Amino acid sequence: SKKFRAIGIRVLYNGGIGFSYTATLTKDAVEKSLKEAISVAKLRGKDPYYKSFPSTEKITRVQGIFFRETAEMPLETMVQDLIDMIKITLDYDKRITSVSAGYSVGVSEKYILNSLGIDLEEKYASSSIGVFSVAEESGQMTSGYEFQAERNVEKLDIEKVALTAAEMTIKLLNPRKIETAVMNVLLKPLAVANLLGPTLVRSLRADNVQEKRSFLVGKLGSRIAVDGLTIIDNALLPEGLSSRSFDDEGVASKKIKIIENGILKSYLHNSYTAQRGNVENTGHASRGPLSEPSISPSNLIIEFKEKKEAEKIISETDKGVIANSLIGAHTANPVTGEFSVALGEVFYIESGEIKYPVRQAMIGGNILEILEKINFLGKDKRQIDSVFTGTISFQNVTVSA
Repeated sequence: SKKFRAIGIRVLYNGGIGFSYTATLTKDAVEKSLKEAISVAKLRGKDPYYKSFPSTEKITRVQGIFFRETAEMPLETMVQDLIDMIKITLDYDKRITSVSAGYSVGVSEKYILNSLGIDLEEKYASSSIGVFSVAEESGQMTSGYEFQAERNVEKLDIEKVALTAAEMTIKLLNPRKIETAVMNVLLKPLAVANLLGPTLVRSLRADNVQEKRSFLVGKLGSRIAVDGLTIIDNALLPEGLSSRSFDDEGVASKKIKIIENGILKSYLHNSYTAQRGNVENTGHASRGPLSEPSISPSNLIIEFKEKKEAEKIISETDKGVIANSLIGAHTANPVTGEFSVALGEVFYIESGEIKYPVRQAMIGGNILEILEKINFLGKDKRQIDSVFTGTISFQNVTVSA
């Protein structure tokens, strides 16, 4: 275990923005850091867009972001759980040859104060477990994994995570090649997050829009996805992994519709981009004590008019693939939205049944075009990082072998 404390200081001096930080929490160190921030502000000169830091406003306290059970989780219990997860996974099938498991518990606390009256404090707790396993048969090896993250450590299910990882590993043995063809592509929650995080989410940031680093420039109020797709950013979601009562500048968190029935309704703003764009601050400033504010989403909740059980979506798929993860979305072009990704832990579907694991498959295209091809959202919702989603079905997608 380890502890870390630091102070980040921002100043607005004659119109210039300065920043400095210190991890040494003494009066002398803090005063030195303050002087450095002022010096930086002088060097940068007046910023034409930034007029003021945020001022006080009413804060709604979000529920379920700190659990004492998580903060006080005994190390001995964590170690025993790790041993149990490894044993459960190994016992699942003799073809599983090696297993690694991880267990993490974290507690953080942030204080935000400024000269305009903001004086806020909030405490957070989080926990996660994960299992990675390797299996071998006839000289071929494959691997699988599963994880779970919760605010409340008591909701972690070590048996389910271990068994899911083991089952995935065995099912991936003896993969086959498929022919390049147009078919339905089903992305499970992790794969959806892998795709949207580096593409759509990155382009929703107002700083990227203002600097022309986004394919969503000039598209506010326009249709960018299939009718029926709605994405809500809700920082006040109880027990949400990215929930918070206020952002990292002290601006009150709120529930915001980013996309409504396919129409782009809002970008994500911090105080700088909001003032630059002369719009309302959405409260998405994100920073640690060692950096200046950037922009990050909270809990992006994906909704769609057509919802079904994930198993039902599979049973109604005549020809397609279902993937657990994606690799390579970080290489997407942020200006055009073009992407090319490899499907991970992927299976072929035919006549409503999962037939066999697939060896190497890719999809590509434009993220705006792929968002037009959504036809179903699964009810198997879970949160992966900032994305809260179920399995999503995309129709008429070219899958390359």
